[in-house]
Amino acid sequence: MGAPRYLTETSILVMVWGAPQYDSLAVGDVQVELPPGFALVSGDTLRHVLISPYSRRPMSDLRWVVTIRPEQTGHKEVKLKLRIDGGPKQGVDETEFVMPMEVRTDSVRVVQPPHSIRLERVREGKRYRLADGYLVPIDTTEAFLESDIAVKPRVLSSTVAPRPPGSAFPAGGVPLVALVAKDGRLLGAELLEAPEGPTYDPRIIEAARSSIERWRFAPAQARGQPVPDYLVVRVQFGPAGSPEK
Repeated sequence: MGAPRYLTETSILVMVWGAPQYDSLAVGDVQVELPPGFALVSGDTLRHVLISPYSRRPMSDLRWVVTIRPEQTGHKEVKLKLRIDGGPKQGVDETEFVMPMEVRTDSVRVVQPPHSIRLERVREGKRYRLADGYLVPIDTTEAFLESDIAVKPRVLSSTVAPRPPGSAFPAGGVPLVALVAKDGRLLGAELLEAPEGPTYDPRIIEAARSSIERWRFAPAQARGQPVPDYLVVRVQFGPAGSPEK
């Protein structure tokens, strides 16, 4: 809300909201974390809010001021975490924002505007990265977004699947979303369904999934490290009952 200064009180306006996918009773737990060397002067660092746009709570509940005072020089990050419980079916969504600062005795520079560094979901004890609408399984929380991935997974080798006898031939193959682990293993594959796309024979879908399990993949890369990610592929089919090759 103003230019931060060393040893001077600085006010930060916190605003929270949730997408329409959350019902009117969805609660968001907001946590503000200050780095060492930052003093809390006033304001809530933990607040529970109804984040849905369908909620009848006043908008003022979703906005408040936290006043801080930088008291130590160096590179610092103010963090804001949001955790939303969407219920057993959807799971718990988590995001984390950071506001990097460079604190000097003569100036305090905001290095970057506040920005999100992760979007994740925890459901049935498993953690996923929210990636363009897909759920990519991850082992632990990650401090990067789908947009940080420099190299997408790629197919190293593929096969032509035999078409099940009596099934309709899918023009252009069957589109699947392949989930690829950081070591290149296939974690799973689901049909990519388009709102007005074709309807596929269930036998064709199962044959496509079985075929892609024999494919080999190279993992995605983010910040020079292999990471799990998704890839859209098309499984092609040969004559009915022909062997894969």
